[in-house]
Amino acid sequence: MSLSAVQRIFLQAVASNGAFKVAESKDILKDICGRVDSAYTDETYGETVEAINAKIREFNQELKTIMYPPEKANFLVFINLTTDAMNKVQFDKPKQELDFFRDLLMAIIKSEEKYIGILDATNLVSTNKGKALTKSRAQAIIEEWIEEKYFFEKDYQITLGPRAITEFSNYFQSEFADEVNSCPLCKQVSFWGLTCTECKEEFHRDCITTYLKKKTDCPFCHAAWNTPVNQ
Repeated sequence: MSLSAVQRIFLQAVASNGAFKVAESKDILKDICGRVDSAYTDETYGETVEAINAKIREFNQELKTIMYPPEKANFLVFINLTTDAMNKVQFDKPKQELDFFRDLLMAIIKSEEKYIGILDATNLVSTNKGKALTKSRAQAIIEEWIEEKYFFEKDYQITLGPRAITEFSNYFQSEFADEVNSCPLCKQVSFWGLTCTECKEEFHRDCITTYLKKKTDCPFCHAAWNTPVNQ
């Protein structure tokens, strides 16, 4: 089964941008439907994403929806599912840029708030001898990666973007086990989650919110859950 014109154009739009807020992606799909004279209903969005995934998973690709706390919004993210996440992300880039990408990820993950300043980020190139990457080039590719949704910038601080969090979850868990948390409910990496006051386990806000619709205890230690979920 091949993709329809609407599905193909929508996939190209999301893949080229890296990620969109779900609300934005629905508007994009509605506009595409209008341009190719295809009906749009409340079910069109979910059906379109499902149909695209059924086709592209054979190529180790997927459209995945995640909650992204820094923007307090759900994002539709285009991700690559191949095993070697770090080599695939910038396969057409020079080695020194890929090394800088790794260094930037590490600096963010090892920071307490999971944010680092733009200046600190560009200065990473001077801490690694032998990497022929200028600070001006470092700043330029940081901007490129922000556009591609690998990173997110606010008030001259950068953190992991929705695409990096989604695509490199397994890499973070294996390479930075001491620095990252995994949500006990979905087993995926968790940043900026909600923490149980008793056992200090961290959960994705959406995961624990769904769980608490049926239960009132912490799913890990089973003490009464006291952390507000709507803060």
